[in-house]
Amino acid sequence: MNDVYLILLGSILALATSFLVEIYKDWSKNKNLLKNFKTVLKLESKNLVNVVDKLTEGYSSKNYYPIKVIDQIDRNLTRMESIRKDTIYLKEENKKGEILNYINDMFVLSSDLRSVENYAFNNPENENLEDKRVRMDFSTRERQMIALRIVDLKRRGQDVVNYLEN
Repeated sequence: MNDVYLILLGSILALATSFLVEIYKDWSKNKNLLKNFKTVLKLESKNLVNVVDKLTEGYSSKNYYPIKVIDQIDRNLTRMESIRKDTIYLKEENKKGEILNYINDMFVLSSDLRSVENYAFNNPENENLEDKRVRMDFSTRERQMIALRIVDLKRRGQDVVNYLEN
């Protein structure tokens, strides 16, 4: 009878040990996923902040936003989109929301930039001088509004980088 208890005790200890090993492996895996996610997100956020600086420089020197810089934003956002789902590894719910809102707002900015620049440089064949003036005035006003949004998005991007560096 004593042997049965020892066998039963041994199997319970083996089960408990394997359970603890699985918990540790899962915890370690999630910790590594979070670390990798934070590293990639930090690098992509730094890149976006740098690209936003290029936008600001382009606008201040040329009074328009260069399409090649807008294309660069799109490439960065494509990479960020591929890791967006990994925000689930973050523990702070408010930071998850902040990061996701920042990414979404960058997508909207990119779309707005492309729309304004395409509209501004669109040269219809039958456009008269008055129509061109209206188109250019509208584009100028939109660019100024975007410039204000860019300042906010740069700050928010830097906040994300600062959070991820801690």
